[in-house]
Amino acid sequence: MLTAWISSSAQNPDSLRSYYTQAIGITEATGHNDGEEVERFLAHVGLSAGAPWCAAFVSYCFYRAGYRTPPRSGWSPAFFPASRIVYNKSNAIESYAPQVGDVFSIYYSSKKRIAHVGFVDARHKNYLITIEGNTNNTGSREGIGVFRKYRPIKSVHSVARYTE
Repeated sequence: MLTAWISSSAQNPDSLRSYYTQAIGITEATGHNDGEEVERFLAHVGLSAGAPWCAAFVSYCFYRAGYRTPPRSGWSPAFFPASRIVYNKSNAIESYAPQVGDVFSIYYSSKKRIAHVGFVDARHKNYLITIEGNTNNTGSREGIGVFRKYRPIKSVHSVARYTE
């Protein structure tokens, strides 16, 4: 439960990492994008229970860690303006050196847009170790909670950086 989180006034990647890792294990109450913590993430971006919440989770963690430049949005594509992108599929994998708090995206051709986001926590060979909300053990974009995942870099559409 994250009710004990205290907002920081200084932008600090270690503080950001602390916030998003504390959230691991938070789950929805009924499996329908609801529950006390999920609804807190959604309310932060002006949405109510039932809305997809991966981007709301990312926005909430940034805000709690003192970052004010990332979007305060529940819309996944909002996190990827060209000026913030540090990796995309057209780059060589070797060119991407992750930093704590980078935001990754997954593109869904059925939606024709970025439709899932989360935090990059580390890189291990050709995988990103991520912390993401509204996912599950299989990596769904409509999951049940906050999980640590291993995502193949080839599945990642782009990565944005707000921690510089």
